[in-house]
Amino acid sequence: MASTQFIAFSVVTIILPTLTMAVEHIVGDDKGWNANFNNTTWASGKVFRVGDTLVFKYQPPHNLYTRWMETALRTV
Repeated sequence: MASTQFIAFSVVTIILPTLTMAVEHIVGDDKGWNANFNNTTWASGKVFRVGDTLVFKYQPPHNLYTRWMETALRTV
């Protein structure tokens, strides 16, 4: 019985801090993410850890495939 409680306590003390330290990063900060976005510059001042989440906020319509097709059709 004591070993089961010890294992449960160990799991909680290892996993719980990891979950509470996770951060949500909004890609592009207040400007959001777009096709001309420089992700290297944006990420240079940030620290990313396991469990963090990247959120991509963008203005519609945002479809990279459509943009690629428009560019391809213009060159024909």
